[in-house]
Amino acid sequence: MMEQNTIFDKSFEEEISIRRRDLMPIWLKIYVWCGMIIGAALVVTLIATICYLWSTEGINGTWITYLSYVFFLVIVLSFFLKHYLMWMEARQAIVWNIIIGILWFVIFQFILWMNFMSLLVLLEVLIPIPYWIMLFRIKYRWEHVAVSGRKI
Repeated sequence: MMEQNTIFDKSFEEEISIRRRDLMPIWLKIYVWCGMIIGAALVVTLIATICYLWSTEGINGTWITYLSYVFFLVIVLSFFLKHYLMWMEARQAIVWNIIIGILWFVIFQFILWMNFMSLLVLLEVLIPIPYWIMLFRIKYRWEHVAVSGRKI
């Protein structure tokens, strides 16, 4: 019998792409979800704190007060965004994580230098080390081989 060609040739099967989220082990997925939940809680808490301070102190603060509000809001949003981009399988999510990680490391070093809550801040630097190691291990496949789930 003659075999008919169909759209389901071997070349069709070879083009099935790996999803970026499938590159993450289960513990990394849990870590990313926890990061998104903590980040969202921090954003809500910070906004509630700012609203409370404005209601009790009024809007009579100095420019440095408002600048610090914006600074803390950017830091907290960046914490949420680095985890959210990983979960949404953005192509540049690992690069974004590296940039935010460096900024957080500098901020934590400054806090350590100021000697505020040294042990707690040290834990903030040590806890994500396995996360960074895994990101470096999957970086090439994440950016060049795998695709987002939205593109499948």
